[in-house]
Amino acid sequence: MVDELKEANKSAAELAEKKYLSEKDKATLTAEQKKNEQFFADADSYQTVQQRRDTSKSLLKDLAGKQEKIEKEFSENEKPASELIESTKALLASSDVSAEEKEQLTKASQTLTDTLQLKEIEPGQLNTHYQALQTNYTDISASSERRAAEAKKKAEQEAAAAAAAAAQAEKQNNAAAQASAAAPTQVGGWYQAPAGYKFLKPDSGKTYGQVKNPGNYQLITAAEAANYSPGHGNGSAKQ
Repeated sequence: MVDELKEANKSAAELAEKKYLSEKDKATLTAEQKKNEQFFADADSYQTVQQRRDTSKSLLKDLAGKQEKIEKEFSENEKPASELIESTKALLASSDVSAEEKEQLTKASQTLTDTLQLKEIEPGQLNTHYQALQTNYTDISASSERRAAEAKKKAEQEAAAAAAAAAQAEKQNNAAAQASAAAPTQVGGWYQAPAGYKFLKPDSGKTYGQVKNPGNYQLITAAEAANYSPGHGNGSAKQ
């Protein structure tokens, strides 16, 4: 029976070398080996040794089963979990994520990171923490994309409004410039039509280059004046 305890210690040492056990479980194995070693040289009670053997075998069985389950879980989820953590880091750097959302993501990401590092690990934890971060990531990523799209649309609308306002201002400025350019200039007692324009006498259909009272005439372009005939000079109008 003492030989069985020695075999149990050998198995415990091998199990402690396995990757997928927490430091706490490995410490439990070390403590178990020390308990067994007490009976290697001094085993006066058959019942005590038997109880120690049974307890040790049961513990080894439980921890070995636990290690196998965790190893299988890591083989299935370790890579996608690591990739999700990297994606989460990128999302956390986005300006479209609120402070509250960043807190949620950071907490879930840290929990999954600790699990991958085997700081505290039980069967099923990796999958549970991976799914928790995946849910947070999916929801917050969708919200971030929606806010980014809304911000882009708003920026485009503002840009369009600014462009329209600028175009309207330019149109008004051009109209004002044209109006200013089309203003007659007074030379002595006569008003000279601006370059490219003529004075039209509406009732006679005659055009003139200079008039004394521009209020009695209509200012038209030279192209429009081609539809009328030049008038003869008189006391109030001349070419």
